[in-house]
Amino acid sequence: MKVSWLSKTGKRELIVFFAGWAMDENPVKHLKNDSYDIAVFYDYRNLMLPDDFWKEFSAYKNIFVLSWSMGVWAAGLNQAVFPMDKSVFIAFNGTGMPVDDRFGIPVKIFSMTINNMSEKGRELFFQGMFEKEDDYHRFTRPERNLEEQVDELIRLRNMTLEKPLLDLSFFKKAFIGKKDKIIPSKNQSRYWNNQTEIKMLDAGHYPFFLWDSWEKIIENV
Repeated sequence: MKVSWLSKTGKRELIVFFAGWAMDENPVKHLKNDSYDIAVFYDYRNLMLPDDFWKEFSAYKNIFVLSWSMGVWAAGLNQAVFPMDKSVFIAFNGTGMPVDDRFGIPVKIFSMTINNMSEKGRELFFQGMFEKEDDYHRFTRPERNLEEQVDELIRLRNMTLEKPLLDLSFFKKAFIGKKDKIIPSKNQSRYWNNQTEIKMLDAGHYPFFLWDSWEKIIENV
């Protein structure tokens, strides 16, 4: 994994954001912030946290582990490195079994996405994350090349099938977009049912235009 610090100014609370496939920090840069240090993780070709990142945790009173899409699985896989007495895990449009016919993206559809991935295919994927055309045009694209994104997609399929996470009940809440066309909302609901509190959002796969600041997101968790 790679990390990008959106803010590191010695605040008492830390947000760790696990982004989705193909992303970097750019898609959430629009969110204002006055209260938190913020680290964004992305690029799941390697699932290890950067060396010694865990040493940062001792400086913080609270840690909010927010994860989106494929990042939910990645966050769950790295749960052991977080001090659970002061960490709160929250999911946005993702599950611990993100490539799965009942609990994630159906396997056949995921494989078709890999086979059809191109510059045009990537843009169609981005467009599919949104319910509103205006939001699609507002979206700030990640600055990553297609070759590494395809490699990440293939590795994610293989790794998530090898290491499905059946139990993420330590997550405090799961936000699910009612209109998610990437990971079907019914599959997400089926996964999280009886595991944690579910909150439905009037959004597609990318929900982060519902808020204008990290503070407003944290108010809802």
